[in-house]
Amino acid sequence: NLEKGLATLREQSMAHATTSQLVCLDGHDQSEPHPRVMQIVADANRLTGDRYLQSTFTDYVKALKAESGDLQVKHGEFRYPNIDGMWLNLYYGVLGARMYLKLNNREAENALHGQCEPLCTLAWLLGAEYPAGLLNIAWRHLLMNQGHDSIAGCSIDKVHEDCEYRTRQVTEIAGTLGMMSLGGLIQHVNASHLPEDAILLTIFNPLMHERQEVCQAAVDIPADMRSNSIRLFDDGGVEVPVHVIREEPFNVTVKIPREFPLPYAVKRYHIRFATGSVPALGYKTFHVRPEAGKRRNRG
Repeated sequence: NLEKGLATLREQSMAHATTSQLVCLDGHDQSEPHPRVMQIVADANRLTGDRYLQSTFTDYVKALKAESGDLQVKHGEFRYPNIDGMWLNLYYGVLGARMYLKLNNREAENALHGQCEPLCTLAWLLGAEYPAGLLNIAWRHLLMNQGHDSIAGCSIDKVHEDCEYRTRQVTEIAGTLGMMSLGGLIQHVNASHLPEDAILLTIFNPLMHERQEVCQAAVDIPADMRSNSIRLFDDGGVEVPVHVIREEPFNVTVKIPREFPLPYAVKRYHIRFATGSVPALGYKTFHVRPEAGKRRNRG
């Protein structure tokens, strides 16, 4: 069947080809390599006037570019990449399969390369050690979930339970490294114009563009200050309206190197406020002022 099959393959491929370089994929994800592949390649060269060889995608792309000239640029999401009459379509049904996996995956992606990586890089630029080892582990877990049967949600339960585990590892590593990097960055914030015991609230923008948001934060005020409300001021001393969602007594664990962790009693305020403009890959610092008087801006 080889000669007839090669003729059909050539006819179908050349009808849409723009160069003489054709890729003929061998095998699929449920088959082993055929032991006679090299003999088939040799027979193909003997039976036809074409030149067949076992190659790599890297070499194929190089040969393709050498003949292609200016390539047409396509934009947008390709829902129908196949040639009419053939079966290489995308399976739309998998878009809604095991949606929790896709939501968790997006959350993990955002945590790792949208927040953790930029913060780790900024901290490294200011002298912190770059956590390459843990980041590599997180990326490996994330990429292992991207297999087309894994992210598509069309495998057995055991497969997707493993996906959930890997996603948790990504978010845990990204969250922890991100917080550690923030700790390193905050050490470089200049607060010399404020009192030594000032309480600062610093927000970071890990994106490549300036932004402004309504930010939600938890602010801890030492319990011995006996505050009934808080006020918020930007770095220029201008008061920023703050919405106190709720407040609660809380014990923060203070971890000190070479010492036993200690509880620290605070009143935690859960607040929302408008950030104003925050620079790209930058930060903005606010000064929190506890108030013993009448509660303000309750919601």
